[in-house]
Amino acid sequence: MLKYPKDYLDDVMVRFAYNSNAIEGNKLTLGQTRAVILNETITSTGIEGVKLKDLYAADNQKDAFNELIYLANNNAPLNMDTLLKLQFELTKNTIAIAGKFKTNENYIAGADFKTASPQVVYQLMHEWIDNTSFRIENSKNDDELLRTLIETHIDFERMHPFDDGNGRTGRELINLELAKHEMSFLVVRVTDRPFYLQNLADRNVDNLVGYAKERMAEEKDRYTAYVSQNQKQEQFYKDEIKKLDESTISAKIYGVRDTSAFDKTDIQLNRVYARKFLKENPFEVSDKNIKEISENIALNRINNREKNKDFSVQAGYKSEKEKLDNSLVKKTYNNKFKEHNNHISKELYPSKTQDQNLEI
Repeated sequence: MLKYPKDYLDDVMVRFAYNSNAIEGNKLTLGQTRAVILNETITSTGIEGVKLKDLYAADNQKDAFNELIYLANNNAPLNMDTLLKLQFELTKNTIAIAGKFKTNENYIAGADFKTASPQVVYQLMHEWIDNTSFRIENSKNDDELLRTLIETHIDFERMHPFDDGNGRTGRELINLELAKHEMSFLVVRVTDRPFYLQNLADRNVDNLVGYAKERMAEEKDRYTAYVSQNQKQEQFYKDEIKKLDESTISAKIYGVRDTSAFDKTDIQLNRVYARKFLKENPFEVSDKNIKEISENIALNRINNREKNKDFSVQAGYKSEKEKLDNSLVKKTYNNKFKEHNNHISKELYPSKTQDQNLEI
């Protein structure tokens, strides 16, 4: 499983999408690309003069990148299905034959060579996939792998197997393999477009490998910064949760807070309102969760009594609901009562509870 913080993935996805699209002539700005990908919107004042195709291309980059991460997480092999799937995600809604090889001759502007003809492109791509896969599998180190990716990227772009999306697909394939090998992503900057295209045309592998290493080193620094920030945030959550746990433990050891003082009716009411709380939020309704939330409601009632407030079960339930206004508590409850319990054995904690017929 890849260990990328979500906020880093959002960051690199937007930058990769913007630069990869802009290299091909997309006119969206970085800010507009971010709005389309992360917010799924763009303001009317920001859309003036923007082509619908450019908007689709930005949105497509999000789907393609998510597919890339899925494939990398599952260590999917480089094959025809992978290639066509990524090209489809990148070009859907923008060309007539997304996810299919070209049916007409195409040309690279300014190039002094011919691209692969439609009649042989399928066979050539089979050979390209077999050759690339073999070289990747037999790469002895990261440097050798990167050189393989650059060399085969040049071959791919010269064949130009699709009507559109060749550059974007080629750069997506590079990052797919980098992700599978847990290496830094490569974001080719639009400002470096002349250098990139010239060296593709000249088949200058050394220049492109050197460039890739520089960009990937920068990307590694950016990734490291996100990981460091993420670790600090996680430690903060752990410390705060520990404080909450210690506070709860301290509350339970004082005799005045002994929840056993409740009679059977009160205990049952606490459980009924605990079940109501779990259902409304919603959390997993299990005997384990009902027990813990009912104890919380009991402690809330004791706190209210000590402060000369309403001691009723309804007041204790209300206090428990108000805790969710605190984002840290809400995160803790989500982890404890929702996400984790989705994986608990049903034999240990069946969904059917002893309170199932009791409703408010």
